[in-house]
Amino acid sequence: MRNRHWIIIFLFAVASVPGLRAQDSDTKRDQLEEEKRIELKRMAEFDQGYAIDYGGWIRFDYSNTEGKQGDTNQKAGPGGSNLPGGEGEPTREAYLSDLRLWVQLKIGEAHKFYFRSVSQYKSVNHGDAFGEPGNSKSFDTKEFNLDQGYYQLKLRPLIQGEAGGRNDYDVDVTVGRQFFRVGRGIVYNKVHNGILLDTRYKMVSLDLLASRTPVSENDFDKSRPNENLFINGVTNQAKSNSGETNRQFFGAQFGWKAFPGHEFYAFGLVQRDKNSEEPRSPRDFDYNSEYWGIGARGSLTFLPGKERYFFEVINQTGRSVGRNDGAHPANTTTSPIRAWALDAGVEAFFDKVWSQPRANVEYIFAQGDQDRRSLSSSTAGNERGTTDTTFIGFGFLQTGYASAPRVSNIHIAKVGATFKPLTGVSKWFAEFETGPTLYWYWKDDTNGPVSDSRARHNSRFLGFETDWTIRWNILSDVAFSVNYGYFWPGAAYSSQSTSNNGMGGNASDRHSLSVSLTYSF
Repeated sequence: MRNRHWIIIFLFAVASVPGLRAQDSDTKRDQLEEEKRIELKRMAEFDQGYAIDYGGWIRFDYSNTEGKQGDTNQKAGPGGSNLPGGEGEPTREAYLSDLRLWVQLKIGEAHKFYFRSVSQYKSVNHGDAFGEPGNSKSFDTKEFNLDQGYYQLKLRPLIQGEAGGRNDYDVDVTVGRQFFRVGRGIVYNKVHNGILLDTRYKMVSLDLLASRTPVSENDFDKSRPNENLFINGVTNQAKSNSGETNRQFFGAQFGWKAFPGHEFYAFGLVQRDKNSEEPRSPRDFDYNSEYWGIGARGSLTFLPGKERYFFEVINQTGRSVGRNDGAHPANTTTSPIRAWALDAGVEAFFDKVWSQPRANVEYIFAQGDQDRRSLSSSTAGNERGTTDTTFIGFGFLQTGYASAPRVSNIHIAKVGATFKPLTGVSKWFAEFETGPTLYWYWKDDTNGPVSDSRARHNSRFLGFETDWTIRWNILSDVAFSVNYGYFWPGAAYSSQSTSNNGMGGNASDRHSLSVSLTYSF
């Protein structure tokens, strides 16, 4: 058993300072959860034959935004000025504390148990609850709930027994609430309930998964009514979709390390909408999708330094229910989904050069559809009788701190670098790392919606963002970080003063700041 136990991690964050506007609350939530997942990942590791470990983590956040939270994302109709999520809505503030306590147990080399609880306290201005229109509570608390909890069985130690010997395979079975990821994470990147079978044999791997959403997770379709939100048989649309989600996922990913330093993979993921609206609603809200992807990752040995590449292309199929119209207000007709997405990039590491610079270039693409009025509403979704060509996944990619657009109907060019400029100055600054990341955004379909409802002009250019990060491991148990982003909107935005280079003026600029301090012992 280890002698040293992590007891408490303290993380303080100040996020989204005044000036951040109309950012999708679900995307921001995914961004924060991804940061938390990376921070906590190292806590779930063991060293020896029998071990019990425990610890905790606490985070404080402050958020400020102007404009309605939640992704209404509707294109402008006639007049276009009365759409939700636009300018002129009140500034909203929220203060969040997040406490997570975990315990893990390992019995021999074959059995592992891991449990993590989460408790949250949220304080908001009266009526300003993010993503919860009409909620007038000034504070909200969630008692200790299960964040992650699973049992993992490693079959290899059981099969080879005490005799030792060499085996070229690994088989792990993990059951419970856990983190699932497919490919690069565009398609699927969530903590859900389910089972994961992870197999490895020499140069070949096969992962099989079956999972479903926790009931408390918000559904991406904001127009879908919640079963608990009906008053006298009529949907309370102001409080729709605050949980009660039921989506199921079934997937497989095959990997092949054909050459040293290179891996090729292919995957398939099936998502089924098991949400039930009847008899609460006269219309359907079904969104059933399938994803088929191929990709590669590895090292580029013909270039100086250490370089890694990645590439992934995804085809989405399925059926979606179209939006309401005058002739068919209770729509039950589905349309085929045919969409594409792509993520490719190169990362370079120059560890033997002064300041140990690292650089990365990435291109992200997801198809759009001019017939849609919203990315997150079937009642304002694809036009009935037409093919839905909008790519919608259930994953997450880092797309900027300030704008953070969803990977739908978009092209993103990303260039970044980090340095350790104080290397050699003092041992205190040996792990001080900083650098910028630049983003350029364009619509795929000029007339289609994106995840910022204000970008409703028929122009392709969405804007430009520059981020700056600082990472400083001051001591082995103390780390400090700063994330800052500033977004300049392009001609696609409805409220801007356009300059000669097509960038928006101060009317739509936004910025985001987060500061964190991590202490572990």
